[in-house]
Amino acid sequence: MIQNLSARLQTLFVLIGLVILFGIASPHFLSTDNLLNVMQQSAINAILGIGLTFVIISGGID
Repeated sequence: MIQNLSARLQTLFVLIGLVILFGIASPHFLSTDNLLNVMQQSAINAILGIGLTFVIISGGID
């Protein structure tokens, strides 16, 4: 359990570090326009992922 939590926290810290690094390297990385663009482009994948999650939970995989 502790190893699982440690791996999750490590991944979270790496992600936060990358966001900080890219935010410093490029002034446009954390802009509102860029964040909205990223959310719009990832919306289709998120919807498909939610749908597949329901299929997996219901046991509809053969």
